[in-house]
Amino acid sequence: MTHLGRCGQNPNVEESGMLNSDLRAAAASSMEGREMRQAINWMGAIVVLCSLTASHAENARQDDPVEVTRSFLGAWAASSVDDLMGFMASDAVVVGSSGARFADEASVRQVIGRLKGLQNREYEVRLDGDRVAAHGKTYGYVPYVDLGVEPGEWDSSTVVKNGRIVYYEWHYTPEFNAQLEQACLRKPDYMFGRTRCLDFATQAKAHTESVTAVLIAPFSAYGEEADAMAVEWQGKKPCEKLHEDDQIRILRCTFPHGAKHLRHQHPASFGYWLSGGKVEALNASGTRQVETVTDAATVSPAISWHEVTNIGDTTLRYLVYLVVEMKYKQ
Repeated sequence: MTHLGRCGQNPNVEESGMLNSDLRAAAASSMEGREMRQAINWMGAIVVLCSLTASHAENARQDDPVEVTRSFLGAWAASSVDDLMGFMASDAVVVGSSGARFADEASVRQVIGRLKGLQNREYEVRLDGDRVAAHGKTYGYVPYVDLGVEPGEWDSSTVVKNGRIVYYEWHYTPEFNAQLEQACLRKPDYMFGRTRCLDFATQAKAHTESVTAVLIAPFSAYGEEADAMAVEWQGKKPCEKLHEDDQIRILRCTFPHGAKHLRHQHPASFGYWLSGGKVEALNASGTRQVETVTDAATVSPAISWHEVTNIGDTTLRYLVYLVVEMKYKQ
């Protein structure tokens, strides 16, 4: 029987002319009805197989985290709120540019609704571990236009499971935060909803720092200070070891109000804030305060030394930080 070609090709195009020619020749040669029926059945089976293959390929694309994220970012401009919510899982968590966290369906719908009609351009999307990292620029947001800082430039982190977004966080780039702060100084009475411009700019800057620069500084060579597990505070070690092998070590660190993680070092690490709060970080560059955000992640190069204090305003707040140290990147 004549080869029928690849899936996805139109049987009427020139490449399949050989098939049509063979069938016509066979018919002209008084091909018996039984053989003709077999040929037709084969053609039908291949059509079904090609349809199934195309369907599976489409499903694979729909479940691909990068494709889901890219489609979501592109859908802001033209989709309805319902369409945008179709990208989100029922238990999705969204963290906005100011660090505000939205975890129930009503609030997620509200914040997603604010994205409708905005245009994302020049955005890049890539897989980063179990998350999708993206960078881009947004046009059409009224405050950007009013303040003269359009477009807004941002980075984002997305977690996709079973084709739906379960976590979406975005933050402004440091450069855009600086532009926004200057614009707010020129228009101090401008409001972002119910928030004064400069207050919003301060919150956005703090959120960016908590996600991208928490406890990271260009220190001297790693290996000259105490190990993170070796130091104690008031007779207790703030970190417990969950796992260790030749490649990585996983620590869970808990800090009650006022607790310190005294001067210590880390190899390169991935960190995840199980519970956020306000910290003061001391290192060779000085002291700074950072508002950390629950469910935010950081990636840090090797740190030769730093000291961290929970300066949150309540004794009931605990900072819980998961550290995955990459011992092969010292």
